[in-house]
Amino acid sequence: MTQLYEAVVLITDASGGFGQELTRQLLEAGSQLILTDTDEAILRERVEAIQTRVKTGNVLAILSVDLSTREGCETLYDQVRTLNINIDILINNAGIAFYGRTDEVPNEKWERLMQVNLLAPMRLSALFATDMITRQKGHIVNISSVAGWSGTAGLAHYAASKFGLRGFSEGLFNELKDYNVKVTVVYPFFSRTPIVQSERYGILAKNNLDFPQHLATDPAKVMSETIQGIVHKKLHVFPDAMAKRIHLLKRYSSNYLTELVMYLQGDSKVVDTTNKHLIIGAGFVGLGMAQALKAANIAYDQVDASDDIGGNWYHGVYETAHIISSRKVTQFTHFPMPDNYPDFPSAQNMRDYLNAFANHFNLRESIELNRTISYVRPVENNLWEVTFSDGQQKIYKGVLICNGHHWCKRFPEFKGEFNGEIIHSKDYKHPDQLRGKRVLVIGGGNSACDLAAEAARVGSKCVLSMRESVWFIPKSFAGFPVVDLIKWWMPQWFQRLITYGIIRLTFGTHDNYGLAKPNYRVFDKHPTLNNEVPYYIKHGRIKPKPAVHRLDGCFVEFIDGSREAFDLIVCATGYNIVYPFLPPELQRVELAVVKCYGGSFLEDYKGLYYIGWGQARGGVGSLISAISPFFIRCLKLQDEINVPLGLVFKEMGEQLPKTHLSDPQQIFRQLKLTNFFFNQIVKRAYQVNTQYSNFSNSPLPRSSKALSTPFLP
Repeated sequence: MTQLYEAVVLITDASGGFGQELTRQLLEAGSQLILTDTDEAILRERVEAIQTRVKTGNVLAILSVDLSTREGCETLYDQVRTLNINIDILINNAGIAFYGRTDEVPNEKWERLMQVNLLAPMRLSALFATDMITRQKGHIVNISSVAGWSGTAGLAHYAASKFGLRGFSEGLFNELKDYNVKVTVVYPFFSRTPIVQSERYGILAKNNLDFPQHLATDPAKVMSETIQGIVHKKLHVFPDAMAKRIHLLKRYSSNYLTELVMYLQGDSKVVDTTNKHLIIGAGFVGLGMAQALKAANIAYDQVDASDDIGGNWYHGVYETAHIISSRKVTQFTHFPMPDNYPDFPSAQNMRDYLNAFANHFNLRESIELNRTISYVRPVENNLWEVTFSDGQQKIYKGVLICNGHHWCKRFPEFKGEFNGEIIHSKDYKHPDQLRGKRVLVIGGGNSACDLAAEAARVGSKCVLSMRESVWFIPKSFAGFPVVDLIKWWMPQWFQRLITYGIIRLTFGTHDNYGLAKPNYRVFDKHPTLNNEVPYYIKHGRIKPKPAVHRLDGCFVEFIDGSREAFDLIVCATGYNIVYPFLPPELQRVELAVVKCYGGSFLEDYKGLYYIGWGQARGGVGSLISAISPFFIRCLKLQDEINVPLGLVFKEMGEQLPKTHLSDPQQIFRQLKLTNFFFNQIVKRAYQVNTQYSNFSNSPLPRSSKALSTPFLP
């Protein structure tokens, strides 16, 4: 970070609006100032007024100089040299402007403008850079303008000088970075300073109205943001909201001029989203995170590709589905389910509950449905460009990915051909799809067992094919949901011991069902909670079989050599975790694991958060209720530091996850400790931020994918 306390700062045009604010705020920071202007008397008068209010810092010298000539710039350099003081920070703040059509502005006017606005900063930078290179220390700051990004009628000369200053600053940055000399270029919008009352010429001056004062920015706030940009050694600083909007519209909108005019005219269709986060998905996790952000007064938008909220409970589950965890652990702890709900609510119960949750917390007003996303990529200034399927693009501060993991169907690879129908469990909606049919269900998870039990009831035959045997854990024991028997203080080995005891007392042993004993411990894989499959095996309505070897017409051959005829194959073989709207550089999925720190954070990009990708042994509501306060604290901390939080967690010794499975009780215990010691995380975060003070997200290019492949869960 660039230190301001006792730093020697040279400011040109120190008596102007920005110059006075720089003087005041840098004195408050304890800096040692050398101030210049063309009128020494006026400058002294204004500095004395400031020093009656500010008693810190020091003004080392006040110099009178005309920077519109090469000789004037050299004179200033010589005057500073005679003081025998090294300049730590050079702020090229001098600037002039006028308004008029190019051919109607007097030559001597625009030539002087180019001298002051562009050539003076170039000359002074060249002179003082030599000393800074020798000392391997220094910082050059050029006050450009948002006109350095967008040229408008009547300001052609002014824009040319500011475009030039931007280009010069970027080149200077690359030349000096190896010598530990920093460069910052600042792009303020038109502020309440004398420059907005500049001279006007010709027909444009006659037709042009006065600059609308409600759009003018506060120079105190603009220079405060500028100083923060200097401290954090940023190359580009957009110190006010208008500058950010115009820059982003210019760079990322194909309809820049139209949108800018609409915005300036107050058209509500043009919305600034750079201070907002975007939540992708309005399912269980997305709604939980939205409520947490809203409660914390963090601005956000939320989109979902479906025509209603609820995620998988709305568009993905079958009519007869019930949760496998209990009502108690599935509900949000701060919004209990109705007392008349059963211990294992139905799919309709869950849809009603999520709608009630959204209504209670007024979440719908921020949700845009039927909204699909094509591409998400990092752009400059640590912002994120989101491209929607209709081609619209918006820029967000951050993106919370809550798109779920029950939508990208995973199918097994079969040998041979099957004459019947093959569907994925996600395509199953109603028992009529199974009625009277010979059904083969492939899989050993919860969906597979639910569908096998349904086929046992309504089908003519049901075979359950499992590559390996699973532990069948009953959903309830002694009248209580099994998951409710597990308490937060129980370590996993004790949970496992209890579960083995319950299995032995209810299920018995696998050989009693003609099944092999599982070759893994309970909880080493996502648990299967089901009472019905063992029941129907004993009634002869479900026949267990090993893995499929090949398909042959209407027959399926299994690896044990047996063959059975079927009408329907249901593949309950799970889902892939995919993020099709992310560029390859941000595809961090390995098998079923998203390689991020703290469950959500990357080490090399800030502002992108992967949420809800893991599978915990328990209901999602209680987990989101516990995790979201910690996530909100992290989000606020991320606003305070420049480096990604993932890098902070990495530097603190956290390892990347190796499994997508997790123990909810362990998560609850870890969160208690983490929240208790959060101040230590904050302290370490600031240390890491200082260590990597030049961090910035690496922008990634647009992709043709952004125009052709929308995200459709």
